[in-house]
Amino acid sequence: MIDETLASDDARRTAGRGDVKSEIGGDVDAEIAARAASPRTDDSPRIEAVASALRSKAVDEVVSNEREVRVARGVARLSQVVDFLFCGVYAVLALRFGLALLAARSGAGFAQVVTAISDPLYEPFRAIIAGVDLGTGHHVVLPIVVAIIAYLLAHLGVHQLLRVIAERRAAI
Repeated sequence: MIDETLASDDARRTAGRGDVKSEIGGDVDAEIAARAASPRTDDSPRIEAVASALRSKAVDEVVSNEREVRVARGVARLSQVVDFLFCGVYAVLALRFGLALLAARSGAGFAQVVTAISDPLYEPFRAIIAGVDLGTGHHVVLPIVVAIIAYLLAHLGVHQLLRVIAERRAAI
């Protein structure tokens, strides 16, 4: 979403630059027409001052737009890193859920690694609700489902916050 916002902001800025160029062109054309209608030698300093002010305004706007694009790209990159990290959290918790559902031996090396990695992520949710025993050693660990949902909501919240930051920067 942030990439789409960047693209639309970039298109808007490009259109804005075109508007500034056409405004400058219109002002210069109007000044030339006025000068041609009544040639005076004392208008030269005033025309130069107007042209200089317009050039300065255009340069300032381009510099400002480039800075905004750079910040928005940084926020987009940060959003990608956040997405990657949350996908890792989802994967580890899903692996732990699958191993518990399949009644994997807790002494197995892979199960121990998954448990060790997921324990810090799973611990805050362990006591929320009890798991369900399906019989025959299979166990549905509902706190893991709650943890995945909580991390999903946190992920969405962080993603929206980054989007707001990017749009606020682009709108200023």
